[in-house]
Amino acid sequence: MWPAAIGIVIGFGVAMLPLGFAVPAPLTLAAFTLAGLIWAPFPSISIALFQGSARPADLPPILAARGALTIVALPLGNGIAGPLIAGFGVRGTLLFCAVGTILLGIVTAAFVGLGGGRSGAAGGPSDTGPDLTDRPIPSDGPDPGDGHPKQSPDRVESVDTPAGATRSH
Repeated sequence: MWPAAIGIVIGFGVAMLPLGFAVPAPLTLAAFTLAGLIWAPFPSISIALFQGSARPADLPPILAARGALTIVALPLGNGIAGPLIAGFGVRGTLLFCAVGTILLGIVTAAFVGLGGGRSGAAGGPSDTGPDLTDRPIPSDGPDPGDGHPKQSPDRVESVDTPAGATRSH
C-alpha cells in the first residue's frame, strides 16, 4: 500500500500544479477535480497502513494521536497560508504547495525505498496488514482440567454448554 499512498501524494501535487499558473478557468476546474479524485482514497489507505504497522492494542492511541494532529493541521495550515499569500500571491502559494507536495512524495518514496520504513513496507507481505500467524489465538473455551476437552487453535471442536446446546470454537 505504500506505493499507492506515495503515488497519491505525488499525483495530487502534479494535479494541483495548474492552479499555480495563469490557466483558463475550465482547466483550473478540471485540475482541481482531478486532484480531488486522486486524493479520495488516501484517508482509507493511510488508516490501513497504520493498522498494518501497529499492534492491535496500540492502534487506538495511535489513531487518536493521528486524529488530534489532523484536527490541528487545518488551522495551522490556514495560519501559514495567510503570510504566504500576502507575500507570494494566491497562484504563487498554490504553486509552492503543489511543488512541496510533490517533493514530500519523492522524499517519502526515497525513504521507504531505501529501507528507512518498516520491514516489507515497499511491497512485502506486510502490505496487506499485520501477520497474525505468529500470535497465539485466545480461547474463550473452558479451562483444561474442568472435564471438558482442551481447545486447540488448530481445529474446531464442539463443546456442550450448560444449557445442553452445542457451540463451536
